[in-house]
Formats: sequence, C-alpha cells, structure tokens
Amino acid sequence: MYRYLSDGPLLGLPIHPRQHAFQTGKSTESALHQLVGRVERALDAGQYALGVFFDIQGAFDNTPIVSVLKALSER
Repeated sequence: MYRYLSDGPLLGLPIHPRQHAFQTGKSTESALHQLVGRVERALDAGQYALGVFFDIQGAFDNTPIVSVLKALSER
C-alpha cells in the first residue's frame, strides 16, 4: 500500500509536513512527541492547552476499498 501511494497519488498531492503516516522517520511516537511538546510550551508560557481526540472504531477496517479509491481519484 505504501509503495502504491508513494508512487501514485502522493506524487501529485504531497502529504502535509505535520502528517506522520507514510513518511520516513515519522511514526505514532513522533506524533505524540510533537503533541506533548506543544502542550508543554503552552503551559510553560502560562497559556491553556486543549486537546480534542476521537477514535472511530474500525473506520479504516470497515471502509470499502472502492470508496477509498473514489476519494483518492477525486482528490
């Protein structure tokens, strides 16, 4: 899947630099590190830090591949 994405759709529509999936040297660990760093900087500056998280169980497992391909081609 990675090779298909990197050799196809991602050539014309690059991933945002803050995206951690499908990028060499980035992972869930680097995403968490970046998030914690931003929260710590806000708190150190006497600011508030608010996070909103949601998880859609099975969102990718239950999405038909036809829908994914259609969304990619439209994008």
